[in-house]
Amino acid sequence: MNCIIKSFLEFASKRIIIYNSYGVFLPVKCAMGKGREADVFELLQPVNGFEQRKGDGYMLTKEQEIFDLVDEHDNVIGSADRDEFHGNPGMIHRVVHILVFDSSGELYLQKRSITKDVQPGKWDTSVGGHVNTGESYEEAAYREMHEELGIQGAVLEFLYRYLHTNDYESEFVSTYRCVWNGAIEFNRDEIEAGRFWSMEQIREAVPGKFTPNFLDELERFRKLQQM
Repeated sequence: MNCIIKSFLEFASKRIIIYNSYGVFLPVKCAMGKGREADVFELLQPVNGFEQRKGDGYMLTKEQEIFDLVDEHDNVIGSADRDEFHGNPGMIHRVVHILVFDSSGELYLQKRSITKDVQPGKWDTSVGGHVNTGESYEEAAYREMHEELGIQGAVLEFLYRYLHTNDYESEFVSTYRCVWNGAIEFNRDEIEAGRFWSMEQIREAVPGKFTPNFLDELERFRKLQQM
């Protein structure tokens, strides 16, 4: 279906990327009048998470993600859409973190994509993601490890669970550890870069390179090692 869209355009071989106010982009093709700039665009394929509105082209809306709502004791008391949790620290949801080490003891960190809403371009925990409604922490950990780093076959060791709260959100975090010496193929839609760091390299780096959540996670892990 054709629609007129006034957005920032990026041209490449008659294919255009349209960026909307959500930071979402759609592949389209254009109908160009002779001697005029393109002003009519057509989606090249259906796109999940977007709904079509008559007379208004496509309304760009984020695909729904439903998470469990939990109380201060991590008991499930309901569920809600992702957007209801973010920006509302009074609503607690579940997440998983995984610390991926190699056999030499170096820790893999991922550099968050510059397009991320939270802490773009900063180095973060090896793996981190939300627990979907009805999913266990362990199931989410294995799923996220595969989706973010392409790792399958690693054995996860549970470390600890804690409630983390800031001005933006509240999360029950379940943290795992694994040792992995195989290939890592990170998700380039989510991650800008990734590499192993020694503990000395992390200590010597400027703290601003890392997300506050990672620095908090690392401190918890160090305390566990000292016990």
